[in-house]
Amino acid sequence: MSSTAIKSLFVLLVIQGVLSATMMLRSNSLTTFTPHEHLLDLKLNDLSKIVVTEGKDSLTIEQKDGKWVLPHFDNFPISESKRSLFEEKLFSINKPYPVGNTEIAAKQFEVSEDNFKKRLSFYNGETLVDNLFLGTSPGFKKIHVRKGSEKQTYSIEFSSYDLQTTPTAWYDRNFLKVKSDDLSKLELQDITVSFQN
Repeated sequence: MSSTAIKSLFVLLVIQGVLSATMMLRSNSLTTFTPHEHLLDLKLNDLSKIVVTEGKDSLTIEQKDGKWVLPHFDNFPISESKRSLFEEKLFSINKPYPVGNTEIAAKQFEVSEDNFKKRLSFYNGETLVDNLFLGTSPGFKKIHVRKGSEKQTYSIEFSSYDLQTTPTAWYDRNFLKVKSDDLSKLELQDITVSFQN
């Protein structure tokens, strides 16, 4: 074998080594992916507060005496459908394969710290447990998300429309329902209405 052929083979070997090392380093950034792991390892009962942020608007829900309420609106209870939105939907989603794992991808999918559509902040007491950034939508009832504690961006089946910052969207509308047979009188400031059964 000529010395030129040996040099050429050596150069190819070095190039192959560099490419292999590059691929290994890239694949190491996805080592946190486990297919049967929950996206959010959270339980609603372990949290004390959740803050939904959208632009300059935010809405806080808190757990008080085992019930979730709107603390800035006279502790009005939230609806069962909103409570189950977390426990039965968001907290039960398995982590899918990442669609991005860089800061550039996070900005592109609008799930970065300074560029997001919505942010969910989960608290235990006054301690921030984690953030979930919600960004662009790749399709109907799908959304890009990223946990604040991770670099990976995921695409999940979820509608961010359910997480509005309008308090009335969270009200338990059954809370003030009373059977007419149970009413005898209703007093509102200067007005009194009597009911006869």
